[in-house]
Amino acid sequence: MNPNKKRLRRTMMFLNAKKPGLIIDPYIYKPDSIMLDLEDAVAEKEKDAARFSLFHALREINYQGIECIVRINGLDTDLWEEDIRCAVAGGADGIRIPKTESPEDVKKVEKAIEEAEQEFGVESGKVLIMAALESAKGVLQALDICQASERLFGIALSGGDYTKDLQTYITGTGIELMGARQQMIIAARAAGVQCFDTVYTDLDDMEGFYKDVETIHMMGFDGKSIINPRQIEPVHKIYTPTNKQIIFAQKVVKEIDEKKKLGIGVFTVDGKMIDIAFYDGAKRTLELAKAAGKGGAGGFVNAVLKNIAKNKTDIRYPSDKIQRLSVLYSYPQWAVRRLIEDYGEETAGQIISFEPKSDFYHIRNNPYILTRAELEKQLAGNGVEYKKSDGGFFVKGALDGVDKKAFVIQSLSSIFVCMASGIKKGDRILDLCAAPGGKSVFCAQLGAEVTACDIHPHRVSLIEKYAASLNVKLAARLNDATVFNKEFENAFDIVLCDVPCSGFGVVSSKPDIKLFKTDAAISSLAQTQKKILETACSYV
Repeated sequence: MNPNKKRLRRTMMFLNAKKPGLIIDPYIYKPDSIMLDLEDAVAEKEKDAARFSLFHALREINYQGIECIVRINGLDTDLWEEDIRCAVAGGADGIRIPKTESPEDVKKVEKAIEEAEQEFGVESGKVLIMAALESAKGVLQALDICQASERLFGIALSGGDYTKDLQTYITGTGIELMGARQQMIIAARAAGVQCFDTVYTDLDDMEGFYKDVETIHMMGFDGKSIINPRQIEPVHKIYTPTNKQIIFAQKVVKEIDEKKKLGIGVFTVDGKMIDIAFYDGAKRTLELAKAAGKGGAGGFVNAVLKNIAKNKTDIRYPSDKIQRLSVLYSYPQWAVRRLIEDYGEETAGQIISFEPKSDFYHIRNNPYILTRAELEKQLAGNGVEYKKSDGGFFVKGALDGVDKKAFVIQSLSSIFVCMASGIKKGDRILDLCAAPGGKSVFCAQLGAEVTACDIHPHRVSLIEKYAASLNVKLAARLNDATVFNKEFENAFDIVLCDVPCSGFGVVSSKPDIKLFKTDAAISSLAQTQKKILETACSYV
């Protein structure tokens, strides 16, 4: 069996094979697979040009291990056979058959692939097949289609054409797709192949996308067809197992491997009855964990920590002051050196070793729901330990009994920035580096007209989602704060610039910051900050 048949495929990103700009570097977004489309995305008169572009991309671009699938034109056209020859000759990993309605469709494509492999000297069996089910007839034939070829690694739902065939439409609720999804996942599991869900085309509705992915994940789908890089991270996040699931899967795999040697078929893990049927599921959990960067090093780290605990009295620290502080507090040496140069060894040591002792965090009232006094009454009435601040309350522990819509978690420093600006109702506010949106939302709640910007699309989505969760109206925009935007010139009363910073000011609560920052990156920050401030001056 082709070893790639069971590979991980959480995301399959569709790309127009005719457009070099799209297919030259999609690997930078790290989808599991890319779908190079010769069918719907390509105009009829551009099919030959698309094949040319496809062939050279497959031959010349290093996709860095990302699977390359080619969606051919329909079997009812005179284009699909040449599509297959081009794809196989170029080195595609697989062929996606559109509008599959019978096992004969799969066998027809399989024969064409075999002939192309032989013609172009490609290893027999290298090119896999997946089938797209786009009609009621195709869905009803799902099991037979899944069993039609040893090359077939999975089936995929095409929701747009399927709903048209049902004489309905995509509602966003998933109700119209439920029958097909259930039929297909059952057929795929019965045949031992994978199953993939249809695309979600509303890129502005990331909340709906999250819900859609969570639904298909719970149903058992192996992955999701996507149309934009913004959709990759949410899918991968939802498909990433929790630490608890990973630990349990490790135990299951270990126990099954050991019990098989002893001839034991049924046993318990953490009080749960386990048998060999759990093995594949546990292995998949570990594969998902590894793909998300959560696997592989656990055993090594545990061994090191155990050794340190056993011999901690014998540990010898470096005599050099920079190296010693670096080892003692897991700080990069360049950061220790900078702190000593700026503040001296004693103060640098105090900064590096600082650990916040307070369990309090800061909240403010949601003015759309209640006043500050009314929030304090709720806190006191529910026995919450709190301290008043100039902008809200420092609270400790869970806020059981307190209306979750009545408060917003926001740092006092973030609130003070908005208050110090002297914002009045009707002011036009530009928040240039706004994500995740705390200050923008607060300004809007004070009555300002807010434009909130960020350079990254997924962070713009975060702002939109956060504002929507509080019923706050603002304009979220994709914008590079270092580049002058003529549209913004002299258009605002106040501009907020929460410019990129080193992050070391909050390293005690986010210790991973020190692992990913570099001396060079910190040194370049000042120039970025200067550019943003110089640009911002033109907007007020």
